[in-house]
Amino acid sequence: MTTGITFHHGYATGVYEYYLGLELYIGNAPNGHRFDFQPTDRDDGSLDIEGLEIDLFSAVGNDFEDSGNVHELISQVKEWEKLRGPKKALAPHALFRAVFLDITHHLPEERRILPEDFHFIEGWWHWIESLEKRTNATDVPRTFPTKEIRNYHVAFTHNATNGTVFASSQGMTGMSLRTIREGNRVFVVKGSSAPLILRPRSHKGSPGDLPTHESQNDYLLVGRCYLGGTMDGEAAVTPDTKWQHLRLW
Repeated sequence: MTTGITFHHGYATGVYEYYLGLELYIGNAPNGHRFDFQPTDRDDGSLDIEGLEIDLFSAVGNDFEDSGNVHELISQVKEWEKLRGPKKALAPHALFRAVFLDITHHLPEERRILPEDFHFIEGWWHWIESLEKRTNATDVPRTFPTKEIRNYHVAFTHNATNGTVFASSQGMTGMSLRTIREGNRVFVVKGSSAPLILRPRSHKGSPGDLPTHESQNDYLLVGRCYLGGTMDGEAAVTPDTKWQHLRLW
């Protein structure tokens, strides 16, 4: 059910509301879309939105548990690289961009990762690989060679232990909640600065009833995700975009 929803129109950037405990951006999204959540008179806890399905989860990685062991960390990354199959290994840059949620960790202020930033990410990863080559090294040391390596290692373990990596049917790499499943759908939604993961809601009618048009657009909200190329509604910014009416439960 919804929790504490109050509908406001025309608010500036930075206004948030909650739906199932999930922050939904409802100000002026960076791509120019204004808040478009519509209140309803129903008491069933549903929420009407406008969205566009852009992708589908095709493979979900194993969960990572941070034991501090170097070999287990490297093994997990190699497993994630195989999510698209043995002949379509995920590129390290795409994988790490997803795990770090496309955010830098070597600057005073966070920003999106640029090509030149991979020098710092590669520095952290080369250090991890060098630890594995030491015959007596099994755990990540408590001290780090540089502040940048420490920052990226802390960010990696935090993100990887609180989420999981996935591959999409369009060949993209992403990061999301551990509750995601293969077949979950990715939507760009008006008013949300990040893609939402939705799962079709089963039609509950009398035996023999066919789903109505409305029930075909009913979805359960799973959560948000990072998916390269779709943040801030990028995937839906075209003059001819045809938004789909959705009802969240």
